Amino acid sequence: MLLASFENIRDFCERMYWDWPDSITEYSDGYVLNYSGLTWLSGANQLWVDDPSIVTPMFLEYCSRFFRRYRAEWSIVVMPVVQPDLKDRILRAGGYIRWDSPVMILEGMPAAVTSSHIHIRPVRGSIMERQAQRILSEAFYVDHAVNLRLVRPDHETDPAISHYMAYYDEQPAAVATMTLTQDIAGIWNVGTRRMFRRKGLASALMYQMCYDAYHYGYSHTMLMASSMGQPIYEKMGYTIVGDVLYMGLASY
Repeated sequence: MLLASFENIRDFCERMYWDWPDSITEYSDGYVLNYSGLTWLSGANQLWVDDPSIVTPMFLEYCSRFFRRYRAEWSIVVMPVVQPDLKDRILRAGGYIRWDSPVMILEGMPAAVTSSHIHIRPVRGSIMERQAQRILSEAFYVDHAVNLRLVRPDHETDPAISHYMAYYDEQPAAVATMTLTQDIAGIWNVGTRRMFRRKGLASALMYQMCYDAYHYGYSHTMLMASSMGQPIYEKMGYTIVGDVLYMGLASY
């Protein structure tokens, strides 16, 4: 499931950032470069390397020039367990780790979460999309321009993307996203408004997405855990199988 998780992460980035109308994406043999349209969003302005042997000082200088045109911060996305040589190549070229995030996998279903106060519905239509975007802003302190990419109208007709909203006593309180790739379902951006935290909303959303994934034929779900969310996911049975690094270059 390691490679499947990596492919789900890449698919998420492609759907949310690479396919955005204002983004600029360069596909080539052995790599993909993407400028998301947001100069400061280093986690979404990305280099993905398919062939580590292409990582040379000349290649990295080329990538730096690509992003320099837009005055954009950028990162190289690396999952060492499936790209064993890439991290070391980048470090030797003067790279460093900006931050990392554990990748967690669950086989099967977590324990059910029930509450008469919580109801979960799919995000449908412009009103719910705007509500979901506002919740993401409050939950993650994310700029509205980012949220326009994460929840948008074209996702409604994409069977591989589902957005969920949790209501607490009929008030919009939390959101999450599920993406489906060939062998695994990915869970993304589980965010709760501050006034509704510690009420079981994140766990309820997680259970609903795992339930739906299971009935779609997926035995495994994966996620990239934040420090806040990791204890919740561990209690649900998720285990760490690796990590994703976002690497920068000090000398370019």
